[in-house]
Amino acid sequence: MAMKKFVSILVLTLALFGADDGYLLGLKAYYDQNSSNDTQAITLLSQAATEQKNADAAFLLGVAYSEGNLVPKDLQKALYWYELAANLGDKDAMLVVGWYYYKGEAVEQNLEKAKEWFEKAAKLGDTEAMEMAQFIEEMMAGY
Repeated sequence: MAMKKFVSILVLTLALFGADDGYLLGLKAYYDQNSSNDTQAITLLSQAATEQKNADAAFLLGVAYSEGNLVPKDLQKALYWYELAANLGDKDAMLVVGWYYYKGEAVEQNLEKAKEWFEKAAKLGDTEAMEMAQFIEEMMAGY
């Protein structure tokens, strides 16, 4: 019962701050503990991410696929959604994408790309990303 109340308050709060209807419906379906809503949640979030360019929806889809929530775990699909969120300006997604490229998860390891994503997140104020960008810079320079 507490989860339903939390989700209702969260959805109401997001609505007050102008979140997209598709995202709100997808978010509600995502956190609804009724498994018949799983497909609906993924569909609504996908539409919000791609059609409405909602970075939060794209990030949540990345989480769903990376953790296997509502969908089978699929790191390549997770990376796709995280990259979409990052390209839409989501700082947290930029950090996550940087880690994917740094570790070589779901993609071939690419330190240049990792550094680029970390630098983008750092420009938005993420200190972990700033430290990682500096670390990669030093590593590539042979320190």
